[in-house]
This record gives sequence, C-alpha cells and structure tokens, in this order.
Amino acid sequence: MAGIAAADVAPVPEWWPFRNQLLLTFAAARGIVLGVTEMMTGSVTSDGTHADGRPAFYEAIDRVTALQEGGIRVAAPAIGMTSADLVRLSGVPRDILAWAHSCHTGNLACGQCRGCVKHYQVTKEVYGVAY
Repeated sequence: MAGIAAADVAPVPEWWPFRNQLLLTFAAARGIVLGVTEMMTGSVTSDGTHADGRPAFYEAIDRVTALQEGGIRVAAPAIGMTSADLVRLSGVPRDILAWAHSCHTGNLACGQCRGCVKHYQVTKEVYGVAY
C-alpha cells in the first residue's frame, strides 16, 4: 500500500486494513502447532483509532479463534492503558527502549511519521527526554 493514496475509509493515511486480524490469524495458525492456548497482543488505548485496535475487535477475534480447533484465546491486557503507562509498568529500561521504533514508512525510523512521533512523545513522557 506504500506509494498510493489512502483509501476513503482509512482512519489515518498510513492505514493497513485488517492488519491485526491477519497477524493474529497467522499467529494462531502457527501457535496451534506449538500447543499455544492463549495469545496476547500489546494494543493500547490509542490503537482504537483503528477498528482492529478496539476492545470490541479483540472480543470478536477471541470468540472466533476460541471456536476453531485448539480453542486459542486472544487477550489484549493493555487495551485500557496508554503507551506510556505500559512502558512504565513493564519497566523497560531507557537504553532498551531507545532501540525500538514503530516507523510507518520504512525499516529505519524516519522521525516524521505518526509511529515515530508517538515513540518520541512516549519516550519524553516516560523518561523526561526524547532521543
């Protein structure tokens, strides 16, 4: 979808339709072979910008995967938290978090897309400085 205009139904320009559904389906398909009984995803409150980042989506996908062979459950334990809340609770050290990024445009942090800006803002909120 890179290099084309956003679809009319896109909530934000860098929208990936059905992304969480696809990733959870692939994870469940692999997980069943490994004996997985529960999958947890790290979605947080701000992910609700997208339909597949809302509590209703996770409740629905949990019901669907539980109905299928293996009865895998899906949970989003941080769905009511902000990213900063999750970082604080997890205790991720600043030097480790500095290596992370969620760039929406490439393999390296561009520093300008929504994902990079969010990382900058969360880092600043949690640690008082940004990278």
